[in-house]
Amino acid sequence: MSNTHNTISKYINCVNVDTVKFSIQGMQFELPKETVASVRDHEGNLLKSYGNRIPMRGRYGAHNIHVRTLDSGKMLMFEGSPFAHLYGQNIFTSSDLAYGCRRILRRALKKFGINAPDSVLEAWLSGDIDLHEVHLAVNFSMKSESEVHELIKQIARQFLENGKHIKSYVTTVMLTPRNGTEKSMAFYAKGTQMRRSCKGQKLPGREKLIEECQYILRVELRLRASELQDLQLAKVSAWKSDTAFMVFKSYMDDLKLLSVTSGPVTEEDLVGLSSKDRLALALHKSGVDLSMVYEPTTLRRRINSFKKHGIDLCCPNQTVGSITSLPKFLSPKKVIKEAPQWMKELGIAPPTLEERREARKAKLKI
Repeated sequence: MSNTHNTISKYINCVNVDTVKFSIQGMQFELPKETVASVRDHEGNLLKSYGNRIPMRGRYGAHNIHVRTLDSGKMLMFEGSPFAHLYGQNIFTSSDLAYGCRRILRRALKKFGINAPDSVLEAWLSGDIDLHEVHLAVNFSMKSESEVHELIKQIARQFLENGKHIKSYVTTVMLTPRNGTEKSMAFYAKGTQMRRSCKGQKLPGREKLIEECQYILRVELRLRASELQDLQLAKVSAWKSDTAFMVFKSYMDDLKLLSVTSGPVTEEDLVGLSSKDRLALALHKSGVDLSMVYEPTTLRRRINSFKKHGIDLCCPNQTVGSITSLPKFLSPKKVIKEAPQWMKELGIAPPTLEERREARKAKLKI
């Protein structure tokens, strides 16, 4: 068995599917008590109509799924977090997007009394479902909440110093290339967000879950329609058991996070460096602004040279004891691989793919 396969097997459940926006077509849809808005031309001819959002109430009164008709009833649109809707929380969900969408679809068809032809229903359940937005998240475990906050500051600093387009709040930084119209990545303190949220007040074990979250740095990848199209993942049928993991990993790898220097220069720092890089590092660690010393092209060469060593010279030198290695803190070792057992026992976290398979086998044996 290859190392790659071992890695996928080990971490496949660590990716949590959160918000999903998806739609189905194939028949004329009408929702009970739906308010419909119409668009007409100057002669009064109906061009199209669309319905208002109707909430499907989530478990424990949280995380509704919003359903509406579009394109004059030819499309039924869903928006929300499938597993949060089913289990009452969106911190530890499942990597199986197709399974989540199918469960929401079945629930909606039953709730709204939609009777689809067998062939159409079979197509939907086989994955003929269009995806318009998908959020994938991974939880990284830190030693303390202050460490989470310090790490977020360091991430924001590195993105800014390297000219990335970001939006930053107190405990959140969002990487938003092209203003986030195609994709974005959010890095935030899950514990802080949980304490501020009014959702899930009736969730069993809520206080214990908040305590669990205080050490979590959550990284959330948000893919919109055009990005899903480019990835050829705009249909549920394209999502296999390892798709969420492989997609998230590829975007994390593309970040190319680097370490930041700290403290005074040491002999160990200089080992293996060229004379030019030694001088640059000594100046940098002394607090000198390298742009005042080097011409732009020379400075770029020095910066690129240190990138090969995994070091970011764009960020100022830090004090000893600061968080300086983003690759270390956002490494697979820090990833929370699946929901805590106590949440599964309370029924507020979905089973993993392997656990569902084992359950099916057990039923067959009976």
